[in-house]
Amino acid sequence: MRTPSPIRRMRPVARPLITAVVTSAVALLINVATNQPGALWPWMGVVVLTVLVGILSWYEKHEQDHSKSGRTATPPGNRAVAANPFRPGEIGDGSVSRARPSAADGVAGARTVQPGPVPDRSDRRPVVFNATPLRLADVTATLDATRLWVQRVQNADGGLPTDGKGSRSCTWSTAGLVWAISETTTRCDAIWLERALTWVLDNKNEDGGVPITRRGDRSIVDATAQTLIACCRVLRDSGDENYLTAVQSLAKWLLLRQEPDAGWSWAPRAESSWTATTCFGLLALHEVGALAEQADRIGESIQAGLRWIGTTQNEDGGWGSRAGDDSRAAVTGLVGFTLARLEQRSMAQAAAHHLRDSMTDAGGWPSAVDRPTGHTVTRFGDAYGVLGLAAVGDAADDDRIAHAVANLMKSYRGGHFQYLDTIMHTWPTRDGLLALAAVVRMLEERDLE
Repeated sequence: MRTPSPIRRMRPVARPLITAVVTSAVALLINVATNQPGALWPWMGVVVLTVLVGILSWYEKHEQDHSKSGRTATPPGNRAVAANPFRPGEIGDGSVSRARPSAADGVAGARTVQPGPVPDRSDRRPVVFNATPLRLADVTATLDATRLWVQRVQNADGGLPTDGKGSRSCTWSTAGLVWAISETTTRCDAIWLERALTWVLDNKNEDGGVPITRRGDRSIVDATAQTLIACCRVLRDSGDENYLTAVQSLAKWLLLRQEPDAGWSWAPRAESSWTATTCFGLLALHEVGALAEQADRIGESIQAGLRWIGTTQNEDGGWGSRAGDDSRAAVTGLVGFTLARLEQRSMAQAAAHHLRDSMTDAGGWPSAVDRPTGHTVTRFGDAYGVLGLAAVGDAADDDRIAHAVANLMKSYRGGHFQYLDTIMHTWPTRDGLLALAAVVRMLEERDLE
């Protein structure tokens, strides 16, 4: 966009200044003609007011030009945007661009990216999808860059931030990110990751559940279930018996908090069952498997939860946030992923069908907003749509999934995901990791075939 010339930028103030000069001249003539000095003061007040209006008009025009030129203020908590909109690991045209070669490879102007805060690129131009097939190595490179971002923003107490770098640690966000990262790697025993999970376990409530933010807050199913999944994964790779004790305790808490209708609510016994929360509960108990002493009881609980999922499915094949709610693609994607993980292929195919039908021309799905007990929870539509379709779809969906991934990456900021028009980093990054991890599994299965 062409920058306005200085003369053009001064036009809004020119007219008020001319008016001020004319008004001053008229006031002077009246003063001379009437020989009344006191008559000059009201006119001078008008002059001053006119000049102020002119200055304000010019300032408003200046800010408009400033905004149109793309130099908008960076949202709180984010850094300024670099001139080049592309970053290593970015999926732009339906595939993930590889990391740029280092200067040692002979590329002019290349540089090594040093650890530190990742620049936000929320004002970059929208990605144009061209149906380029996804490549396993490229998606893996993006996951590597995202895991590194999560490690960089870890707080000194070991927890992971609520919203983004510098915000206070949160048990729910930490549990969710540790779980998501465990989906993206074959090893879950990195020291920094165990520090994060240990911080969550240290903040468990006396009732055995995991609180929404930290010890003393209400225990919620989402955070407890995601902590349980993370504990199972870290126990598998570390062999630390302390995690087995945590697994037993968390699994018992979930079993005792299953609602009479056999679903799970975000806040146990305080509301009706929620679809997404029931999915988290099912995924967690399925992960426990033979690790828990109450294996038979866990099997019964899973079957009861699956029956609840079946009875809440809508006629269009999708699921809403709760029983009787209109179908929401974001929730349906999570259900599809859960059913695929629990090997319920028939019902999962219905979820995939709904995701295909509800996909927008841009390649995405709208986000859903849940409000359990008055607390706003965003279900990231693009991430959960990719998650479900990648987990359930077949080879005929490959091009559609590539299209959806390209749309999802419009929310990627070179290391983390971000809800559009917000400064939220942690939650969308969790969901983005889950989605891309499902894509990796899909691509690996394609290679095996």
